[in-house]
Amino acid sequence: MYNSPHPGEILCEYIYGIGKTVTEVACGPDTSRKHLSLILNGQWDRSVSTDFGS
Repeated sequence: MYNSPHPGEILCEYIYGIGKTVTEVACGPDTSRKHLSLILNGQWDRSVSTDFGS
């Protein structure tokens, strides 16, 4: 059985792949550095959405 990666693993690869820091990415709307860090570290216990509220 295949276990898909945690969303934080994918997001972490993307963030560091574009040469940004967690702080730079968290400057966006509706995002805090604390919450982004929890997601990246696999400690976020809620669902992660791709909906940006647009």
